[in-house]
Order: sequence, then C-alpha cells, then structure tokens
Amino acid sequence: MIFMISFFLSMSILMETVGVWSRVIGSYNLEPTTGYSTHVRVATMGRFFILVSAPALGYGVDTGIESNDIALIGCLTFIIIFIFILIFIKYGIFHFFHFYSFLNRKKNIITIPKLDIRRTSLTPGFFFLVFFSFLLTATGVIIVNYFATIFVNNRAMIVQMASIVTMLGTILHVFSIDPKLSKAADTDKKKLLKYTLSFLYSRALASIVLAILFFFLYFFN
Repeated sequence: MIFMISFFLSMSILMETVGVWSRVIGSYNLEPTTGYSTHVRVATMGRFFILVSAPALGYGVDTGIESNDIALIGCLTFIIIFIFILIFIKYGIFHFFHFYSFLNRKKNIITIPKLDIRRTSLTPGFFFLVFFSFLLTATGVIIVNYFATIFVNNRAMIVQMASIVTMLGTILHVFSIDPKLSKAADTDKKKLLKYTLSFLYSRALASIVLAILFFFLYFFN
C-alpha cells in the first residue's frame, strides 16, 4: 500500500511537470495557446492519480498508520519524481511530440533539435522561483498527513490545512511562474526553452531535497 500511494502521488506531480514541455512544442509550431492547453490537459489527467492516492492516504491515517510510514511515502514519492524527471530530460523531451500530436490530432509537428537543448543555459531567478513554489505545492498532502499521525486528536483540522500550504505555492505559480512561461511562449521561444528546462531541473532538485528530508523524518522519528 505504501508503494502504491507513493507511485500514484508521484505520477500526479510528474504529469503536471513533464506536461510543461507541451508549451515548447506549441511555441516552436507557432501555436502557443495550443501548447498551453495541452499542458493543462496533461496536468488535469494527472489529477486522477490524486483521486486514487489521497483517499488511500487519509484512510491510512484514520486506521492508525505511523508517522514514519507517511515519511517513507514522502521519500519514495520524491525519489520516483526525481528519477523520472531526469529520464524525461534525457530521453522523453525528444519523443514527447508524439504524445502532443496524439492529443491534438496533428501531423507534421516540428521537433526540437537536440543541439538547442544541449547548449541552452538555465535561468537562475526562475529556477529558484519554481523551486520554492514546488516545495509548497508538492508537500501539501504528504506533510499534513504526517503531522496528522502525530497529533491524532486534531487530525481533521490538520488535514484541512493542506489547502493553505498548497494555496501559497499555487498563488506563486499562477501569478509569477505561469505568466513568464506564457509570455515567453508568445514572444521568445528561446527564452521559453530556458524557462522550461529551468522548470524541469528545478523540480528535480526540489524532489531530491524533499526525498532527503522525508528520509531523515523516517529514520529519526
């Protein structure tokens, strides 16, 4: 059950993360709004995994799961995310246009040359903006359930506080990160490429940081 919850939680976050590449494909094909729409659809499909994992996680808390089990779920979740993001950067971005074509029923999609990616630098400011936002949004469900297993008498209130944690990260994403991606998609596809790679690498780094955090919570609880 622990691995199942970890896997489904990670898939939800991963679909939202790798879906950002749709914006690059859309921009290179002179259809930035279609790229944005594709990203939204991929991220929304990922919500299915939350519908499966969140109730299972809540059931575990209600039936007496230990806090170190929640920490283990967090550790496994972010290890999976970290590994899959690196695999996507290495291989997936050069094949994602097939999925993009399928979702939008398009043929003759322009692909992104490997040379562009190898020579593309990251954007430090945007990188750390994504990093901080991801720390808030990605840990919301897990961390509140972790504390709910410790403060059992107040677990309902604590679980409801997940919305506060994720809301802060969501506000940062919606009002700062997303507009930068959208503007770059409309005006400068090279800048969009920098932003998108920064987005992916930032989430990979945040994932390994969170995996280490939950690792320590698991062993030193």
